[in-house]
Amino acid sequence: IVFANYSLLESMSYGAVPIITNGDDADKIVTPDNGYILPLDVDVWVKTILKLLDDEKLITKLSQQARNTIKDKFSIENWFNEMMQARK
Repeated sequence: IVFANYSLLESMSYGAVPIITNGDDADKIVTPDNGYILPLDVDVWVKTILKLLDDEKLITKLSQQARNTIKDKFSIENWFNEMMQARK
């Protein structure tokens, strides 16, 4: 399990709904609005995945929010703008 690497951010930017375990500052990226932070419990993971597979509206909503999270908070454009502001 790897948390907060570029593959998580990239997959979310394409609309993948993140299902991760808790790690340092996990809640700064993954929130109840865009995905799940779950304990290391196989039964909980299975229930969550089945819930998503059975609810197209929910997975669509979370997918859109995952994309928006990356666009609004973690995109290269956002990072560049923050660096330019810091430079000023």
